[in-house]
Amino acid sequence: MEACVTPLRLSALIPVGDGRALISRRPDVRQAERRLAAATAAIGVATADLYPSIRLTGFYGGAATEASQLTTNAGLIWGLGPSISWTFPNQAGARARVRQAKAAQAAALASFDSVVLTALKETEQALSTYRATLDNRQALVDAQGNIHRSFEIARDEFAAGSLSSLDLLTTQQSLVALDAAVASSDAAIVQDQIAVFKALGGGWQREAVQPR
Repeated sequence: MEACVTPLRLSALIPVGDGRALISRRPDVRQAERRLAAATAAIGVATADLYPSIRLTGFYGGAATEASQLTTNAGLIWGLGPSISWTFPNQAGARARVRQAKAAQAAALASFDSVVLTALKETEQALSTYRATLDNRQALVDAQGNIHRSFEIARDEFAAGSLSSLDLLTTQQSLVALDAAVASSDAAIVQDQIAVFKALGGGWQREAVQPR
């Protein structure tokens, strides 16, 4: 950063067309979306406890009336069958967990809506400020061009003896002030571009051109 001698500039247009895709890249929006997805999935997990649980179980071992038979096929036994468990009619705990999961999902949804609204607000403010800064810079550049032409005319008139040194100095001061204002506007544009980059999630790239 210390080696930079020119202001940073965007190398591509800001892809503001698909606002949803850009805002969804923001870390806070992604985190809120994951929390909502986890809370929604928890409802399904809690609801599953309301239904019977069916498992397929099996056993394998040996049984005999004499110890010597345990080492022969005659002493081997095995079995396979379903195992069913259900908390009905005592489902108060399971239903309470479902209600708790739904409440958590509603809270996660409200948090997600709040995060998205904040993202939209920040994006709108960043774009509005950026647009105003661009308009202001263009006005300064136009005025800068006019004052440069005025200074050239004043310098020629001073050389011809038809203009005093005080008038020439006044014109030169206006030129320096406008040059400084344009430079300050360039710095403001860089800051506004950073703000827009952050508000939109950043990290976008131009689509690669496919060879034909």
